[in-house]
Amino acid sequence: MKASQILIAIAAFGLLASMGCRSSYGPRSIVADRLPYNQAIATSWKEQTLLNIVKLRYMDTPFFIDVSQVTGGYTFQSGATANGGIFPPASPAASFSQQLGAGLNFQGGYQDRPTIS
Repeated sequence: MKASQILIAIAAFGLLASMGCRSSYGPRSIVADRLPYNQAIATSWKEQTLLNIVKLRYMDTPFFIDVSQVTGGYTFQSGATANGGIFPPASPAASFSQQLGAGLNFQGGYQDRPTIS
């Protein structure tokens, strides 16, 4: 890997990291999550009501569980490592640049953990 490629990769990672620190996920996550959670809770309520009607028909005790709160927890993680070294030459005619080695590693992750109570 050439030195110019390494510098471009480091600059790109720095740009992405700085963009991630400035952006806010709160308001956008409300817009994206509210309707699907609302639909899921409404569907669950309808199924629960239908089950309790059948229970009443067979003289069983109806039971309702209500969802009072949905809390979303989001985790964004990123990291980078860089390493390098000078290795013994494979042949006596190897130049200094052929003895150099470098590595660059980028990692990222996203987790969505809703809590329903």
